[in-house]
Amino acid sequence: MSSLRRWSQTFVVGVALSLVSAACASDNSRAAPGGSGSASTTAPGKGKKMAGEEFPAVVAFRAHTAKKLGISVDQVQGGPISEAHANLFKNQRVGKIWAFVMWGPGTPKVEVRGWATPDGKVITLEQNLGPLLAEAGAWGGGATPALTGKDLADRFAWSLGDATVEINNAIGVPYPELVMKDGAGTLRFVLGRREPGPGGAGGGPVTRTLFEIALTKDQQATATRTPFTPTKP
Repeated sequence: MSSLRRWSQTFVVGVALSLVSAACASDNSRAAPGGSGSASTTAPGKGKKMAGEEFPAVVAFRAHTAKKLGISVDQVQGGPISEAHANLFKNQRVGKIWAFVMWGPGTPKVEVRGWATPDGKVITLEQNLGPLLAEAGAWGGGATPALTGKDLADRFAWSLGDATVEINNAIGVPYPELVMKDGAGTLRFVLGRREPGPGGAGGGPVTRTLFEIALTKDQQATATRTPFTPTKP
């Protein structure tokens, strides 16, 4: 907590930490994913370094966010920006691979979520899944204990922002499972999103998507997604 307070005193905070408001309260506080406070900072003045520039993961994900949102790097906000802040994302990070939430200026805020390796390789459901699954222990090694299929499904749901892991035997939605054999395998899980409907966001029907991630012997992985059709009425 004291490190967060020192950080907030050093940088002008655009959007404050949510569940650590005792350290730095703000009218623009945000809730961190998974119930943890997320470190964030606005861009510094011209000629000054941005927070976290000593970490290739931070630099890479900041650049990824800027490209995705069509803004300049110095407009990107969010974090984490240090190991201490990265530890707040304990339910989203994968071993030494940090989880990130970043966004740009304006309302409503559009978040960009994902991960980045210590050497600056950005990971999302669309790219570079191999290093994430390797660190999760899919091929042995990596984080201890190794992440389960459910652990990974939870993280991928988080990365999409508004999705939840679906488990419903009544309609044929299986428990997330990672199956490996001879160095190759598949991770299957179903994510649900509730569409807007009567009463506002989240009032409509649930749209379910089946995700299948193919893992190869050379420690690469590719995700495909298809609409999920219940197998039971």
